Amino acid sequence: MFNIYQISISTNLCNYELWINDFRIDKQNSGHPANYDLPINQWLKNGVNELKMVITPLHPDTNININAYANLKLLKSELAIDEMLINTHEIQSFNSYDLAEISKKLNGNLPAYTKSTVLNIGKIAWGKQLEDLPDLDIDYGFANKMYNQLYKMFETKSFNKIKDLISPKIQYYASAYDNPISSEIDTASLYIEDLLSKKLQTISFYGFMLRFYGNNKLFCLEDNDGDQPLFFTDDIDDAFVFYPVFFGQNNNDKTWQIFL
Repeated sequence: MFNIYQISISTNLCNYELWINDFRIDKQNSGHPANYDLPINQWLKNGVNELKMVITPLHPDTNININAYANLKLLKSELAIDEMLINTHEIQSFNSYDLAEISKKLNGNLPAYTKSTVLNIGKIAWGKQLEDLPDLDIDYGFANKMYNQLYKMFETKSFNKIKDLISPKIQYYASAYDNPISSEIDTASLYIEDLLSKKLQTISFYGFMLRFYGNNKLFCLEDNDGDQPLFFTDDIDDAFVFYPVFFGQNNNDKTWQIFL
């Protein structure tokens, strides 16, 4: 059976960032407790994977609460024929029980705490797809151009162009989660149609910085909070919805597309 990997996250009295293989896969800066499972197949590679958690205080310019904790578990499940997850079991744990002890030794003067470990996954079918992408050598102007092209596609409701642009992402997710490519295309099509139904808010890129991820394989523009300049509003309550994208260069034809 096909394996699905998840990170089970449990935190309290702190904010955090969670990284796998130089990708920030999750963050919390609202101070709310977290308790959920996060699928991570798309972030994994063959063999040894690097996991890092950066724990920060509830409020800027303060220290981490001495009672804070952030605990992680790596879960492995089997994907059944009906797409249900079965035989879930823990294969590795990662906890911050020493966080309080470190804070006490420093008399509560702990402004941030980083803990790293490795996840030994073994060989996975999709594990080299992102690693095989070429290293990037671009500047902010080029990244800005790519985002403007994407904006233009949404403004002109160019469904097929958007679909072509994210085709590597469609194929990659199908491989990473053992989905038929036709099913993944249907899901992506509904996703694009949902985005096109929202009112695109064109915003200034001022204050956004060029960021490289996946060890210089993919890029995006981000602000200091790690958000990208790609926002849509909900027609009902005008609430902003955030959609991240990661651009890379196709190794075969050298075109620029969205891979994650």
